[in-house]
Amino acid sequence: MDISIQAGQRIAIVGRNGAGKSTIGKLLLRLYDPDKGTIYFDGNNIKDYDVNSLCNKISVVFQDFQIYAVSIAENVLMRPIKDKETDESIMKHALNNVGLLNKIEKLDDGIYTIMSRECNENGVYFSVGEEQKLAIARLFPKQNELILLDEPSSSLDAFTENEIVDTIFNFWGEMRRLCICHTG
Repeated sequence: MDISIQAGQRIAIVGRNGAGKSTIGKLLLRLYDPDKGTIYFDGNNIKDYDVNSLCNKISVVFQDFQIYAVSIAENVLMRPIKDKETDESIMKHALNNVGLLNKIEKLDDGIYTIMSRECNENGVYFSVGEEQKLAIARLFPKQNELILLDEPSSSLDAFTENEIVDTIFNFWGEMRRLCICHTG
């Protein structure tokens, strides 16, 4: 099978559970290497990239994302705050794009609120849908060459899903987008 994704192109891979859709994403990230065939990224064999360099080229939200017991900001940035003013601006933009900014700004510690009460009594827990929005917000700070979405909205209602998917698809002009979706 040959798949080519050009700049600005949107590709959806749709199929039943167990058909190998998520495996395609994991192959792109070199979490697995293919048994047969070759995968090219920007004209280069994907095996010529190390996993870290691919992570700097591909933004990904998997269906089995993880939320960590650190601040909301660190959960979205996936790193500690480096430059408070710049990072706060990035965070507000990302959280606004997924519809969480108003809720988070009402928290006592805002984006610095810890995502757990296990080690911090002032921490918070979000619904599964809100956690999924938080995971999707991770896409916005990186702005990599390829956006890979593996069932990115399974816990969202249809209205919110449509709103966020539209934002994702319209936000990045010339970036390539690959969405993996499951059917019944």
